Amino acid sequence: MELKQLRYFIAIAEQGSLSAAARRLHIVQPALSQALAVLERELGAELFTRSHGGVVLTRAGSELLHHARSILKQASFAKTAVQSLMEDARGPINIGILHSAASTVCEQLFRKLRTEAPLIQPQLVVGYSNDLSTRLQK
Repeated sequence: MELKQLRYFIAIAEQGSLSAAARRLHIVQPALSQALAVLERELGAELFTRSHGGVVLTRAGSELLHHARSILKQASFAKTAVQSLMEDARGPINIGILHSAASTVCEQLFRKLRTEAPLIQPQLVVGYSNDLSTRLQK
């Protein structure tokens, strides 16, 4: 089960219609129908009763709706908590890397650090495995 599936499911439940939910989510209705079918197969339960007038939650759907809202709220809290830590990440850090990996890893690592934690001041320590840990402790 993925967060995107839960967002889609909640939108369908709140809109009472796959087409209305698809418009709200800015996706095409067949893609939303397919995502719902995958979720229902994964759970082994029908989540909505379908009719010409729209959809109504089944008992299983009502149970999932309660949990889905809670899960998305917790995921949002987790994202906010991690992002606030990254905003606070600052100052010098030592990064140890083996000679053999330095040329392939460093550029991407430093680029990512620059964009995701711009206040961190990375200090690269390149060495061989037998002395790298000693050099990093200094």
